[in-house]
Amino acid sequence: MPASVGSEREQGEWPNEDARWSYGAPPVKATRSVWWNDGYATTDVYAMNDVRNGHVVEGPAVLEAESTTFPIPPDRRAWLDEHGIFHLENKEA
Repeated sequence: MPASVGSEREQGEWPNEDARWSYGAPPVKATRSVWWNDGYATTDVYAMNDVRNGHVVEGPAVLEAESTTFPIPPDRRAWLDEHGIFHLENKEA
């Protein structure tokens, strides 16, 4: 995963080169208007099943699954690690 994705990670936190990683973002399922703290914003919607290790989803976004919804605010991004854990972090200023 390229170091340019997020500046908040420490050196050595990236997986080894042998790990299977996807780059970029998953396909957008839909786009809709969503209310955030500052009002409505056009928001990409993703199917959680389409998110793979290493994918980065820039907010504003919504990840949808059958049993849950994960909103990613406009000032944040989320990425999925090799253990299936989402990491939510601030976007670089």
